[in-house]
Amino acid sequence: MEYLLNFFDEHQARRIKVVENTLTNRRTVSNLFWAQQYGLLRWTGAYRRLNREQFEKALQNFANQGFLQLANDQVKLTSKGVVEQEELREHCYQPSFYSWYWLANVNKIEERLLLAVQVLSELTHHQRRYVPVSSSTYQLQWIRNWLYRELRRTPQLNQELLKELMIVGESLSPGR
Repeated sequence: MEYLLNFFDEHQARRIKVVENTLTNRRTVSNLFWAQQYGLLRWTGAYRRLNREQFEKALQNFANQGFLQLANDQVKLTSKGVVEQEELREHCYQPSFYSWYWLANVNKIEERLLLAVQVLSELTHHQRRYVPVSSSTYQLQWIRNWLYRELRRTPQLNQELLKELMIVGESLSPGR
């Protein structure tokens, strides 16, 4: 949860609830306004599964380490926190597609991608009995419909998917 330091500032105390609501995609007028003021709007929905208890525990841990100052439901970065924040930015992956978080449910896309890869793999190996990685009936039906539609259009769908995944993998490699 170290990346949470990125959402705080040394010059501006930030309300804890605004940061949490922004990351979990709770979009109210007030929250969107303050997220804009804090420069966090691009992170809307970036961590939809953030648990309030985990979040508060992480903040308390940062405060105990001297990275954050907690007061009246607000958080301010300390000078020690600024140094840690800069180190994290150098060593941790920084997403370059911020605006996608609020447009798409990344968790749903991830679930569908994993299921699609599994289904195509099982289909390629003529395996009809398997346990799907997703238990969501909606996602299973969505993938089934997608598969029937795409297989008619692209008979070699598994090779197309492999090419696409290779392109994604190459674009994420550290040498680029």
